[in-house]
Amino acid sequence: MSSSVEATHPPRASRPSHKAPLRGVHFAALAALIATPGVAIGRLLPDKHGWLLAGLLAASSLITYALYASDKGRAQRGEWRIPEKILHLWELLGGWPGGFLAQRRLRHKSAKVSYLATFWFIVVFHHYIAIDALLGWRLFGHARAWLTALS
Repeated sequence: MSSSVEATHPPRASRPSHKAPLRGVHFAALAALIATPGVAIGRLLPDKHGWLLAGLLAASSLITYALYASDKGRAQRGEWRIPEKILHLWELLGGWPGGFLAQRRLRHKSAKVSYLATFWFIVVFHHYIAIDALLGWRLFGHARAWLTALS
């Protein structure tokens, strides 16, 4: 005699969203991560251009956060997902702070190791550019000389 027991779960769309509260530590970490690129923008660009770039980066972060939220909702509803390469593109365009907050607030894209590896590579890349800019592009110059010597 075989009896099948079916688990009944509410439809995915009706499950709670599981939004995590953002804590002070999240904002402190974000402030620390934004500090180096922020200083680089402030020192290297005239006021008008610095504010323009800061605004573009803030808009990029908002778009990235919105894309994470949309992708999470689509995943919960079993719908077509936003490709990870699109999320990474927006992070690369300066939206990584929005991605950082979305990972913590929405608990989305926060466990997949391959995704996180690419995400943190993008964050480190942005910091490399910022530090190199503050150093007068010395690191880039050394890398270019090294690549030239290889060829």
